[in-house]
Amino acid sequence: MIMITLYLFIHLFFFYFDLLPIVRNGYTKLFMFNLIIFFISLSIIVLMGVGVKVPNPNDFIEIIVKSIVG
Repeated sequence: MIMITLYLFIHLFFFYFDLLPIVRNGYTKLFMFNLIIFFISLSIIVLMGVGVKVPNPNDFIEIIVKSIVG
């Protein structure tokens, strides 16, 4: 639970110092893209914190590389 709280504060820090200036400068499309990535990463961190097994993207990448190489 402590790690989830720590990551929440880190995400709030990034939101305040990274995402809010994007909105102030009027880049709404960039803000929406960053906000989506922001919430996906926060969701994955919370899921890992409560013990849910999150799929590993390395397995999918390995299958693609093996099919290309042969």
